[in-house]
Amino acid sequence: VLHRGTVVGGILFGVGWAMTGMCPGPIIVNLGEGKWVACGALVGALLGAYTMGRLYPSLRRPLDLPPID
Repeated sequence: VLHRGTVVGGILFGVGWAMTGMCPGPIIVNLGEGKWVACGALVGALLGAYTMGRLYPSLRRPLDLPPID
């Protein structure tokens, strides 16, 4: 479903992907290969997920996000 949250989330995901050069799955692969630069990407992904979880209730109405059941 397309809503404001999808657009904002897609932009943030794309910016993070462009800055690190890796999406969430390959972060783990890069760490397994010993590429320690992926630690920064992993920390960023975890902090972003945590922040979204904490802010979801306050962002739900302005971004027209669906309820979490």
